[in-house]
Amino acid sequence: MTLTLALFVSAGAFAQDMTAATETFNKAKEAFTAGNETEAVTGFNEAMKIASAAGDEGKQMVSDCKDLIPKILFQAATKKLNAKDYAGALADLEATAAKAKEYGGTEAAESAANLIPQVTMILGDNALNDKNFTEAIAKYKETLEYTPNDGNAFLRLGMTYIASGDEASAEDAFTKAKANGQADAANKQLSTMYFNKLAAAYQAKNFSAAIAAAEKVNEFGTNPQASLYGGMAAANMKNYAKAISLLKKAQQNSTTFYYLATSYEKSGSTANACTYYKKILNDKQFGAFAKSKIAALKCK
Repeated sequence: MTLTLALFVSAGAFAQDMTAATETFNKAKEAFTAGNETEAVTGFNEAMKIASAAGDEGKQMVSDCKDLIPKILFQAATKKLNAKDYAGALADLEATAAKAKEYGGTEAAESAANLIPQVTMILGDNALNDKNFTEAIAKYKETLEYTPNDGNAFLRLGMTYIASGDEASAEDAFTKAKANGQADAANKQLSTMYFNKLAAAYQAKNFSAAIAAAEKVNEFGTNPQASLYGGMAAANMKNYAKAISLLKKAQQNSTTFYYLATSYEKSGSTANACTYYKKILNDKQFGAFAKSKIAALKCK
């Protein structure tokens, strides 16, 4: 075969390739116009493959396909998002980001990256509501891969860890939530977590654990009820100094006054004991006892 003939045959093959590529490209456009993104993406991928084989003549079509494919994937994702198919939307958004990165589509990549953490957050919330804690934790962590300073994601992650019984991880997540604008909400969650530990410890008569939990609750803001339980626990352990310290932060009611009076008495502070016995002198539950103590201590 002569060189001239070989070149002619080659040019003819390229022309055939471009004819096939153009037909495939146009069919893909029709599918896209009809709203069939899956068929459109398949068609543009095939057109790009054929055009690539056509050499220089196919370069423009290859470029057009690379520009279109991520945008179509993104459109498919937004349609699924609007239909609340969040798992499907996430898959398409991740495909968009991957293809945009491969093809250099900055705009589509940024659009996908902006939506992905919103979708993973929704999926995390849905999993948490369904008590699927493993899935919820995974999705909140995915959110944080895209938005590492998202205080709300750390907050929800902490709540999930509490629900799953992992208090150490919960506290770590809440600490990060506090560092990212969610201090009030995180402190409230931490306070509740330790208050529940306090209640369980007190009920089990594990008074040392109850005291520790009460003090931990108060680290996140003084809690009168926690202080009362902590003070009663300390009194039961005959740690009267600790009992008085906590009870002074408790609700000022007859129960608190009773424990303050007895703690002061047993720690040798008669004057203070008398002060608090007098406060419950007319109380239905503690009045008779207080009257006997006032007489025994010779309170003035």
